[in-house]
Amino acid sequence: MTQPGFPAESSPLPAPAFRFALFFASGIYIGAESHISPAAWGPALCALCVLTAAALRFAPCRKVNLTVLAALLLLACGGLKFVIDTPDLPHLPEPLYARKVHVSGVALTLPEEKGGRVTFTLLADSCFDGTGAFPLRTRVAVSVRRMKGDRGICPASYGMDLLLHGSISAPPPERNPGEFSARRYDRSKGIGAVLSVEGMCGVVIRDSSGGSWLYRKCIYPVRGAILRRAGELLPGEEGEFLKDLLLGDRTGITRETEEAFVDAGVAHVLAVSGYRVLIVACILTSALTLLRVPGPLRPFIAAPALLFYMVLALGNPPVVRGTVMVLVYLLGRVAQRRSSSLNSLGVAALLVLGGDSRQLFDAGFQLSFGAVLAILSFIPPLMRSVPPPAAAGFLSRSLHWTLHSVIISLVVSLGTLPVTAACFGRVSLVGLFTNILVVPATGAGMVLGTLALAAGAVSPPIGEAYAALEGILLHWTIRFSGFAASLPFASIDTGQFGLPGAIAWYAGMGLLSAGRDRRRAAKYLAVLLAALNAALLRTPETAFAPSPGILRLSMIDVGQGDAILVEFPGKKTLLIDAGPLTRAGDAGKRTVVPFLKARGIGAIDVLVITHPDADHSGGAASLIESIPVRRVIGSVEGGTTGVYGRCQAAARERGSPLTEIWRGEKIPAPECARLYVLWPPGRRPEAGNPSSPSGTNDGSIVFRLVYGGVSFLFTGDAGRESEAGMIRSYGKFLSSTVLKVAHHGSENGTSQEFLDAVHPAVALISCGLHNRFRHPSPLLLGRLRRAGALILRTDADGAVVLTSDGRTVSHLSWR
Repeated sequence: MTQPGFPAESSPLPAPAFRFALFFASGIYIGAESHISPAAWGPALCALCVLTAAALRFAPCRKVNLTVLAALLLLACGGLKFVIDTPDLPHLPEPLYARKVHVSGVALTLPEEKGGRVTFTLLADSCFDGTGAFPLRTRVAVSVRRMKGDRGICPASYGMDLLLHGSISAPPPERNPGEFSARRYDRSKGIGAVLSVEGMCGVVIRDSSGGSWLYRKCIYPVRGAILRRAGELLPGEEGEFLKDLLLGDRTGITRETEEAFVDAGVAHVLAVSGYRVLIVACILTSALTLLRVPGPLRPFIAAPALLFYMVLALGNPPVVRGTVMVLVYLLGRVAQRRSSSLNSLGVAALLVLGGDSRQLFDAGFQLSFGAVLAILSFIPPLMRSVPPPAAAGFLSRSLHWTLHSVIISLVVSLGTLPVTAACFGRVSLVGLFTNILVVPATGAGMVLGTLALAAGAVSPPIGEAYAALEGILLHWTIRFSGFAASLPFASIDTGQFGLPGAIAWYAGMGLLSAGRDRRRAAKYLAVLLAALNAALLRTPETAFAPSPGILRLSMIDVGQGDAILVEFPGKKTLLIDAGPLTRAGDAGKRTVVPFLKARGIGAIDVLVITHPDADHSGGAASLIESIPVRRVIGSVEGGTTGVYGRCQAAARERGSPLTEIWRGEKIPAPECARLYVLWPPGRRPEAGNPSSPSGTNDGSIVFRLVYGGVSFLFTGDAGRESEAGMIRSYGKFLSSTVLKVAHHGSENGTSQEFLDAVHPAVALISCGLHNRFRHPSPLLLGRLRRAGALILRTDADGAVVLTSDGRTVSHLSWR
């Protein structure tokens, strides 16, 4: 017996649009991976059209041939659409990176402010500096940093013709292996350059009457009025959450709240989704019913209202998908025909990808369509296996509803797991239960928020009453999500799913849901085996390839700071520093820990914090709190306050108290290597001893790693005073194959005398891209070049990876 609302399994409704969308999306993926130019896709498409026409006219088995050719035609169309939608990035002359330029163009989006920066997208037309001008016809991601004298809102707005003064560069590539690629993401959005503007004085308005009249006079003013009113009715964190629920404005959502929702498994409620379109459709239907609008007229009134909401939410792919599906359902009711939900999903996918094929690689698109596809594919057979309520009582019906909610939550969680793992590097274990409460709460929040805005326009006291109820609901929703995220094992870290792994995952889900349908189970089993074989035969990426018997050194790009990972044969690990802690974020949490987990490293044997400055020790506390660290070694000049004090406290709480070390000692290392501490000379500065350090930089731990016939010298931020002391004490013992240049390439370190003593073949410099200290120093770079050293820098190369077999050192190119 089938459950109401689900079609019989033996007679499914046709869904040709879904098959078309599947082949079209496959063609987009092939176009993205093959890097074939439009000149090659065009003739292929024409040839397929000719073959299709010939098959229709002459083929003896037209149905089979036509099906195959139609599939190939859709694949070719998808690939061609992607290469058309993805133009080549503009070539920016290298000298422009070192100076300020003027860029003119029209603002395509409203400015959004978060973290002291105002961001928007500019459709540029030209760029010029003091030497000349050249065309720059591309989208530019603009970031305006507020300065002390800036007051009020950013003067830029949608449609304005602007002249901007700042530093321009190409979108940056990923900085570390396996990391999010801003360049790939920007390219998927059609962005070809990034412009950084210092202060509002760098924004000049030339004309304010450009852009679409509909957006400038209607959409953006209405959107802004709704957001302002929501903030007035419900200030604080709850008000920012309400703005996100109503129109997807996430600028006020804090990073801590976002991370809590991710760990609680409810991150999808922060994104404008098709679920919200369904809530809006229900609100519209209820309002029309209360107004006693005749049933046949309701779809014709609701459809334009839904389209307006879609535009008001800035046309995000999930909103387009939800709107199309609801409209297909409404039109089906008008035509008195039953529509296939799977076919509606295919129509929505074709519309979104036909407008912009790059949306296929957007996480929001993947999460939204993955969740809906999982629901449509797996919920009906699972629901049919659930027996109806044994009695008509409230308790029996409640248990039956709870069981249905658990099944839906489980299917959505499993259906979006590959995307969640790829986007966030972890999946939630408590999401199955949190979704049961949070999803209905957000739906009720949308209803209450809409009532508060609508009633407030007529009677402010009634609007404030609804807003008070809304505040209570959203407050406890946020607190519940935070509580769920704080539970032990609330989430687990995962590796990123590649395409074969994702296909195998979904085929496994299909196999489990097939039940007694042997034919369907056989299809899923064949796909599962093929995907598993592809995943097992897939060659690992160079940056993550295993290296038995090889020492591997990774200088992680943490910006203006230091973090170096040494992996010894036998899986022993040494981490030197943990990156900076700044207003922009915690590098230990955001960069170092994800890098370690991507490498499959679950614990650190020894952590050496060379000195207490925040650019070296800032990320240590979050690192120690995130993964086990068996031994922590620190500087004698550390102290017990600030970020270094936090690190010491975290180490004590985890049972690995920080121990001091000084010259003459050895750092624990596997038998294949030796770690000699060369500096600092003692526990405290010695009066009258010129070798004693006089500050935290000159108190840095300096040590030498010897592995076979290869050696590495790590210098922290040691200055010339320390260098002179080491030269006097060790002389030729300082000679090393690889030198980690001190103090990010500052002129205050790595003197000529020290270089003569070390005589490195490779020099490593860890510094931030376009850092305000202008590291590394050109004078130091000149000394290194004259010394014959190969210079590798994180600002220019991203993470630097070296391998050694004990005889030679090799630079591993991972980009």
